[in-house]
Amino acid sequence: MRGKSGKQKRGTAALLAAALLALSAAAPAYAGWEEQEDGSWWYTKEDGTYLTDGFTSEGYYLDGTGVWHETEEILGGSFANRNFFLTPQLAGSFLVWMPQFEDMMEQIIEDIGGRRGFEIAPQKIDVYAISGNSGRELMSFYKEAGGESYVLCLKCGLSRERTVYEESTQTVLLNSAWYDYQVMTALLCSVSRTGFKLADAVCSSWEETNRYGLKAGEWVAVGDALVKYEPSDGAGLYFIRSNTELKLQ
Repeated sequence: MRGKSGKQKRGTAALLAAALLALSAAAPAYAGWEEQEDGSWWYTKEDGTYLTDGFTSEGYYLDGTGVWHETEEILGGSFANRNFFLTPQLAGSFLVWMPQFEDMMEQIIEDIGGRRGFEIAPQKIDVYAISGNSGRELMSFYKEAGGESYVLCLKCGLSRERTVYEESTQTVLLNSAWYDYQVMTALLCSVSRTGFKLADAVCSSWEETNRYGLKAGEWVAVGDALVKYEPSDGAGLYFIRSNTELKLQ
């Protein structure tokens, strides 16, 4: 039997390559986690793209950067990223959060002195502005009596911007409202996978243009939560509960 000519071999190779390409296109791409060199994780969808601002099939949330970390660091406190919304029933006593908030308090004292204070009880956390021997309540976070919601009560201004100025050779941090925003974010990250988005929504409603469309007396979906706003004698009450109709990838 005569061997194939060079031309025939090239033709066979081309057909084989085309067949392999077709099989590759027909097969679904691998979906799953990819660990990066810095220890963070990305999630690849079946179409080969990376998941951003969405939930994996296991319920983990990846923000707009597409990066997932096991914990989030907020003012020195470490908050675990779970794959579920921590309902009031599952949360148990708030006293278990004390180590994280103590770490935050140390960072706040280091930065701006003893101008803030926490009071942590089993079912409620209060945040105070401290002046001399007196304290003024800025916000509180507690479980709604007999309900499935948390309540965030705001009585202070919030700022996403951390204003600084130089005094001699020392950097002085001016705006305590930035620290109040961070504390609020920590409270929301303690129960929600999308705590940063929730904090942005509350701040937008409380201080700015309400970009997330939060409404008085009506539940609005924000991340893995539902949020309802109620005014209350100069304060803002934000009711927050799990979004049970959340769609996963």
